[in-house]
Amino acid sequence: MIENNLPALPDFFDILKYWWKKILMTVIIATAIIVIILMIKPKEYLGITTALPASEFLTDRGGIFNENIQALYSSLGTPDALDRVVGTSKLDTLYAILVDEFDLINDYKLTHKDNSRYRAINKLQDDTRVIKSDYGELKVKIWHRSPVMAAKLSRAFMQQLQKMHQQVQLVNNKKVMQNIERSYKEKLNELSALENGNNNNGNNTIDSMYAPVVKTLRSNALMQQLTEYEKLMGQYNLVINTEAQVLVVVENAPVPVKADRPDYLVV
Repeated sequence: MIENNLPALPDFFDILKYWWKKILMTVIIATAIIVIILMIKPKEYLGITTALPASEFLTDRGGIFNENIQALYSSLGTPDALDRVVGTSKLDTLYAILVDEFDLINDYKLTHKDNSRYRAINKLQDDTRVIKSDYGELKVKIWHRSPVMAAKLSRAFMQQLQKMHQQVQLVNNKKVMQNIERSYKEKLNELSALENGNNNNGNNTIDSMYAPVVKTLRSNALMQQLTEYEKLMGQYNLVINTEAQVLVVVENAPVPVKADRPDYLVV
């Protein structure tokens, strides 16, 4: 018969019986340390601004002036349109604007630090979350130790997102407008040369008796093209001056009444 010479493992209840005081003391000390750290850590308030995507047709010339399917357009955009906005929210440019506007270098007490502006931008980025909710909303969340500043920063960040995407639409529409104006001037010069009898199309085989007819047809075609260009310029000019919104703010961040961080319930 083989004897088992392995030492017997201590029973859990035996350990608890003889060491419960030390175990309890360790738990109490660890809990006390965590509570002290949380009490020392400054409270931070959360400002939340909520927006919905505006209809993309409001910034599209073809969508605005197309009477056939205009009734089918929704007054709001699709949640997928927010993906671009969430992507641009990571750009340092937005945070730099807010750092300068709200003097966050002094607010974060970084005046005497090296690379103070860079540190302030990083601090603001760490305290900011821009998300697309499950309900298709865009939410800008910013934490700050001042409840008033948390609300102001959240509202201002949403405004900067709005301005950035409006500027993108404006640049695109102005570029199209410039191309239309250039083509309009070319057609206008061609019509002027035709009416003055200076148009030389390089075709000398046309019989002189058909020349007036060809000239009239060409002149009518140019005038029709000029009319279309004038219509397009008017439409694009309206779109440019309208400055349609990309985001529809449904709730500007209210001033929070209680701190959001640290969360004592986690302990």
